[in-house]
Parts: sequence; structure tokens; C-alpha cells
Amino acid sequence: MNLYKLNPLKEWTCDVCSEVISDTNSTWLEWETNDTTNNDENFRLVHQECKRSSTDSDFTLKDLYLYRVVGQDGLAKLLNTLEHLNLHNLEDFTEIIRRLHLPYYEEARQYLSKARSSGDYRSTEITEKDCKNIISEYAKETI
Repeated sequence: MNLYKLNPLKEWTCDVCSEVISDTNSTWLEWETNDTTNNDENFRLVHQECKRSSTDSDFTLKDLYLYRVVGQDGLAKLLNTLEHLNLHNLEDFTEIIRRLHLPYYEEARQYLSKARSSGDYRSTEITEKDCKNIISEYAKETI
């Protein structure tokens, strides 16, 4: 996996190709609704060319342009969307909120598994300051 220094709240990593997302007009937040359970799941940030096609008959694909879910209005849109989702695992959706709205989180998440395996940051309660500390501490180990 490539590791990137990202511009907070302006760049993210595509969940398919692992390349940087910087254009919110041609990228998506997408997810599946399981046609059997009606659960919304598998939330991902993807480039246009990485979007899934709706060939799987067990799922209905849903999506929002990324520009609709970033910034203050984007947070309001995500919270409104949350009220209409049927989530089996709330953590999947809160992870998307962190990625899109917590400064430095998207870059820090590149190092989170390493930080957690070292005994640091086991909780999902991570602040902007924590994100900066993770980047400062663990990014230098990968150079």
C-alpha cells in the first residue's frame, strides 16, 4: 500500500485503487443495501472509474457524490442519511464520518493498525490531536 501525506479534509484514499482522491466532483461515497437483510453496508470512498457496477443480484448499490458529503453541509447530509439507513454495524458509517470530517484522520488511518498493535489508540475515540501524533510518530518509522 502506498502511504501518502494528505491535505486534511481535501484529500482521501480510494478504497479500491488506494490512490489519492482530490476531486470531489468525480468521486463517490458508495455502499450496498443487502436485498435479503435490507442492511446498508460496505461504505467506501471511490474514484469514478473504481465504482462498482450493479451486477450482484443480492445487493442494491447506492451512492452520493463526494462533494455532497464534505464540509459543514456535507456533515449535515451524512447525519440526515444516517437517519434513513438500516445499519447492522454503525462503526462502518462512523468511520466514513471520521474520514471525511476529522482533520488528519484520513492520513493517520494509514498508520492506525501499527499504532494499535503498539498498544496506542485502541479506542475509536480519536481526536485531531491524536491524529497529528499518530502521523508524527508512525510516519517517520516508514521512511
